[in-house]
Amino acid sequence: MFFLNGLKLLDLTMEKGSRTMVKILNGLKLSEPFFMVVNMMEAHSPYFPNDFNDKLYNGAIADWILGRGVSDGYLRELRFRYGIHARYAVDRAIEIVRA
Repeated sequence: MFFLNGLKLLDLTMEKGSRTMVKILNGLKLSEPFFMVVNMMEAHSPYFPNDFNDKLYNGAIADWILGRGVSDGYLRELRFRYGIHARYAVDRAIEIVRA
């Protein structure tokens, strides 16, 4: 699902919790070094705005595993969308470390 966010288009499948983590960290006043583990979900599905329940994605994975094949168009789009999500996750991870 897409919404206009200022002048940018916001894809609701992109943000999966890291923005909240950045807000929390920016609000903390830490005086000592610490260790923190953050499980970034931003690079994981759902990848498609019309597939929030992952039905299309899981169906494609099942078809691939069972040897039924997956359309080239779907694979091309999935590779493209995964790259966008992965870049978003890296950007958020850097933002978390900086926070």
